[in-house]
Amino acid sequence: MQVKNVPFPKGFLSPTLHRLSQESIEGYKPYPLLGTNDSVDSLKEHFLKHFPQEHREILVSVIRDQYSNIELSSLQEENLKKLTQPDGITVTTGQQIHPFLGPQFVYNKVFTAINTAIELDAVPIFWMASEDHDFDEIKTVNFLGKTYHWDTNQTGPVGKFTTEGIAVIIDQMLIDFPHDQKLKKLLQELREFYGSEIMLADATRMVVQYFWAHTGILCLDPNNAHLKRCSSDIFRKEILGEFKKSVDIHIEGLNKNDIPVNIPTRELHLFYFPDDNEESHRLRIDRKSDEFESATGGFTWSQQELLNEVLTSPERFSPNVLLRPIFQQCILPNVVYVAGPSEFMYWLELGNSFEDMGVKSPRLQLRFSSLFISKQNQKRIDSLNLDVTKAFEDVTFIESQLKEQFNKDFQLEILQSALENQFEKIWNELYSLKIPDLKTLKKSHEHTLKELKLVAVKYRNGEYGENSLSKALKTWKSLQLELFNKQLPQERREFFLESMVKYDLSQFDESDIYYPAHLLLINM
Repeated sequence: MQVKNVPFPKGFLSPTLHRLSQESIEGYKPYPLLGTNDSVDSLKEHFLKHFPQEHREILVSVIRDQYSNIELSSLQEENLKKLTQPDGITVTTGQQIHPFLGPQFVYNKVFTAINTAIELDAVPIFWMASEDHDFDEIKTVNFLGKTYHWDTNQTGPVGKFTTEGIAVIIDQMLIDFPHDQKLKKLLQELREFYGSEIMLADATRMVVQYFWAHTGILCLDPNNAHLKRCSSDIFRKEILGEFKKSVDIHIEGLNKNDIPVNIPTRELHLFYFPDDNEESHRLRIDRKSDEFESATGGFTWSQQELLNEVLTSPERFSPNVLLRPIFQQCILPNVVYVAGPSEFMYWLELGNSFEDMGVKSPRLQLRFSSLFISKQNQKRIDSLNLDVTKAFEDVTFIESQLKEQFNKDFQLEILQSALENQFEKIWNELYSLKIPDLKTLKKSHEHTLKELKLVAVKYRNGEYGENSLSKALKTWKSLQLELFNKQLPQERREFFLESMVKYDLSQFDESDIYYPAHLLLINM
């Protein structure tokens, strides 16, 4: 295996993301600390002096409680001790929890967070978005060309789902792939976590522990009464309208500088859990004039009643996607957040809102991306003389290069173009002479040009028999779909479990330092 670390190629990210991922950002800077070149020294100093010791003790107590049935590694124990110290800091990444962790990019997030934490002598944290309630986003598992579905009737926050039904998926995988002993062993070990019908959040913590305990990374389930009590002031300010006002002001700056805003603000960015039932629905709270009401369930509050409930029962409140980063920064001495491309864009919307809400904004940086290239695909790439770092650029440009390289009918294209130009000159001359009844003749010329182009297209597509160009274009289309698919990248299409098996991710040492916000080209 060979790993090549390259800056994000042109076309791999959106133009905005590509500009903001550069080591040196020119022009408007939409976020206080952006990218790895921005120092976190001021954040370290702030947390040393101002992060409440009580919050540290609560944080460590909550993590220890959540790991009560798991044996911690020596490095994890060391990291928990770090967090109790005034200079203890964290590097955080997060993801909606999913059976088997979800797509490959989740591994890339974890990898980047561990790398960055080593560099900064920080504690890596995996934030489990356990309060999300969109089951449709996590019920499908893609694995080695097959698709499996988690069949359950559970509702509410997915972190509180039991793992009932996931063992059925594992059993089907064992039937579908009976001959791979290494895979069989891995699936049987995973079945121990998912087969006991514990909560999905607890099973996810066990899986992260299984793969990465040796790195010291710690999972945190934020759906916790003690953590939310530490954050009640954030919820109070949100109810008073301070958060929306701050974000809207910053979004105006984004709009003026043509930076897309993907998640619009709402009148309120909070959800409500009506009771402690594990299947309790997460109800959106809407502001209606001077009152508040749940989108469903029939709950209503005056502003003062809602503020009082935040004080007495903060665990019943849950931040939405925009408010969640503020909640995170309230409970963690966090200096870096490692984001995926979509997260990165909505974090930009927050800008100075962290300060307005009384917390510090962490440095925002993109995770690694990865592209695994098999020996077979590398041979195909070599056969086209294709530069992988250029393969995400304009498809038309790539295809024109292939035509120049493999097109034996290139002279025909030149002649067709010349003929078209000559026809144009002839028609200009005929019109200047005011020759009547030219419609039939012009139609004949246009038909001739169209038929000649069609012949060329059929030739390139191999309809007159395979040729070097049609083979090259077919190979490129296949590579584009499998490796260079900008709409559905490999790291999003293939799931972590699949990558673990196909590429043997155990070969990676997460403590090896790579440049953050880069693309890892991995030749197998």
